[in-house]
Amino acid sequence: MIPDFDGGEDGEDDGGDDAARRKQEDFIDWGMAFGGEYEEAEFSYIMIATEIQREVQEVVSVSGSSFRNLLLEARGTSEAAVGLPGKVRGFMVISAIALVLEYRTEVIRAVAWVNNADGDEFELELVPGGKLVSPKRVDIFWKHGLIDDRVRGAMMEGIDNGISPLVRLSRGDIITSKPASLSKTASERLEDSYKAVKNRLPTKVKVAKVTRVDWSDHSVKWRCMDSYATGWCRMDGVVLANTTREENPDDDDEGSRNLFAGKYG
Repeated sequence: MIPDFDGGEDGEDDGGDDAARRKQEDFIDWGMAFGGEYEEAEFSYIMIATEIQREVQEVVSVSGSSFRNLLLEARGTSEAAVGLPGKVRGFMVISAIALVLEYRTEVIRAVAWVNNADGDEFELELVPGGKLVSPKRVDIFWKHGLIDDRVRGAMMEGIDNGISPLVRLSRGDIITSKPASLSKTASERLEDSYKAVKNRLPTKVKVAKVTRVDWSDHSVKWRCMDSYATGWCRMDGVVLANTTREENPDDDDEGSRNLFAGKYG
């Protein structure tokens, strides 16, 4: 059992536990600091990406979603608009937008897709927010000077540690498990059953409420909406539930502020 921060186990002072307590405190401080750093980096990255998307939309709107008009704006001629099949034309659309906005082509490809570009007209689809945060796109932005080393480092570390860009979980959110992987071995499932922080909600828990968020290891404490069951699971193992159920205002979390209480102790 990990001792609490006020003394040793069962309230007894034990000087031998000082190093362990300091290590725990350092770990919590790092986790809280990194959580804030990732949030700040992601905010900067998304703001830049969505601003580029706004510029792309404006160029497409001015062109009337016409390939000929777009080429006229980008190159001063529309000769290349003749005889180009779908994917090639779609790439030409992206290249023309990049020329108008003075970005590299791969930057535009990172934030927008082109559909149905067989005729003169084409359809632009912006990359949705959840897909904008990926290692490849973050590297593209960094390579072309759109984000600095600090933002790239925080984003990559957050992605590597399983912080999901699709979910910004907060206390009070209603969650459900992501679909289970059928490729897990029996030993992997057994290992998960012994961990304090599970990969997902238990099978019997269909919908749960987030009662605490712990950025030190990217986990959440949950409480089942249909029973008194509670526990911890990874952020990247759950999603916000699509439900009309209302939260119970009396269903509050415990008063303890010790992030390790009930989790590792």
